[in-house]
Amino acid sequence: MSISWTPKRYDQPQPPLRGAAAVGMLAELPALERCAITALRLWCDGLEGREAVARDFSRAYDTPRAALELNGFADLIAMMLAAPRRAIMRHGLSCACFGGDEAAFAHMIAAATVGDRDDAMAFALILMQPGAAWQTVQQAQDVGLGLLGLCRRPPTLN
Repeated sequence: MSISWTPKRYDQPQPPLRGAAAVGMLAELPALERCAITALRLWCDGLEGREAVARDFSRAYDTPRAALELNGFADLIAMMLAAPRRAIMRHGLSCACFGGDEAAFAHMIAAATVGDRDDAMAFALILMQPGAAWQTVQQAQDVGLGLLGLCRRPPTLN
């Protein structure tokens, strides 16, 4: 019997990261899912993106409610990033398509919003460790209801 070992070559292209593969076009999505993906992209893009999300909530709601909705969204993102299964991938702000992780995020929110916690949990488990997924699904329900208010207005997230 012989054993051979082939060292990994770093000069060869690496396969794309899981979760980044394009699975659809934003224009094909219902408004809630499109808003969720756009808000995720903006939020993760840095301070300017977070300020844009805050402005959109401020346009849709009075000040106390806008703060509540914005903090709920921020908490949801923090919960996801605190216990990911692997790095959560997203496309750029101007990208017309969306990836698998973005789809899972959007569908988790949409399913939770309509009370389908089993489906929401299935999508959450694509992104997160099992121990943190249930609490995230519960938070996603409130966030989805808040995002619905943004979808009914013509802010940045639509």
